[in-house]
Amino acid sequence: MRVVVPYVRGFLHPSVVPAICDQGYTPELIEVRNDPPEQNPQHYSEVIRGLLRYNDDVCIIEHDVESPPGFIDSFRDCGEPWCWHNYLFEENKLNAPGFGHTRFRGGVGAKLYDRFGPDLLRNAPWPWVDSYLNDLVKEAPELGLCAHLHDGMPVHHYSAHNR
Repeated sequence: MRVVVPYVRGFLHPSVVPAICDQGYTPELIEVRNDPPEQNPQHYSEVIRGLLRYNDDVCIIEHDVESPPGFIDSFRDCGEPWCWHNYLFEENKLNAPGFGHTRFRGGVGAKLYDRFGPDLLRNAPWPWVDSYLNDLVKEAPELGLCAHLHDGMPVHHYSAHNR
């Protein structure tokens, strides 16, 4: 399973990478930029599109989310196609699966691309890439994709709650 950390230069929290390494995984760091997505192959939406194209299991841990011990293994060991841990965003838990700490099984992206075409998530605004995907999945119940919530909550370091 690939463990990927999309990060913005200057915003990678110092606890993120060590927490992943302490669980026995080597994170793949991918710098993302917030330039207009149609002009930027490193825009967050394009990076996520690229990750979903692979047929590998991929765990995404964002640059400000610290993964507690055992959380990544819980993804590896779970047979569900899409898993996530909830975390605080500002003062509240997320209302829907976010990409801060999530895992997609290989093949999920192929299902999404088959259903929605090669423009899946293209040009989705930075803060709502995960919301866009959630909305698409709701439009396609025939895919059988439902995000499986795991117990426990990673630390969202740039949340107002943790400042």
